[in-house]
Amino acid sequence: MNKKDAHEFLTKLVRKIKESDKKEGGVDSKPTLFYIQERRRLTAADGCGDGVWYRHNDDGELTFYTDEELDTFLDENQDYCADDFSQVEYQALWETKELAFLTRESAKNHIACNHYHYTNPRTYSRGVWRDPLMEGLFKALHTLYGNSEIEKEDGKS
Repeated sequence: MNKKDAHEFLTKLVRKIKESDKKEGGVDSKPTLFYIQERRRLTAADGCGDGVWYRHNDDGELTFYTDEELDTFLDENQDYCADDFSQVEYQALWETKELAFLTRESAKNHIACNHYHYTNPRTYSRGVWRDPLMEGLFKALHTLYGNSEIEKEDGKS
């Protein structure tokens, strides 16, 4: 990549970051990075769960999250009966994936292209202000590439 292409790329990148930050009205700690979160259900101690699921006594992989799912399975599989399953309490948590994106649009595009890896994913944003180097990088990008091109387009120069 030559310097001209690098400059154009960074200018467009900063524009996308600014547009994405504008859409994040409630986020006070701009700039932000975006992550993917997925809802996970983990076994909980008795009395500490958010709900119950049904797990086969011999095959822990055979699991159902609702009465309806279990009933449908039992209706279609006469070799099993309700006594073959135990109720297990679960706690639902949002697990944050170890992927970071510069814009929400990039995170959503990743989910769309890789939807088969996720179950009910959502995007999640975090500010970068806790890392002085990351904050400095974003400020430098905005200072070097964020004003001149955008102001020309807006007719401010």
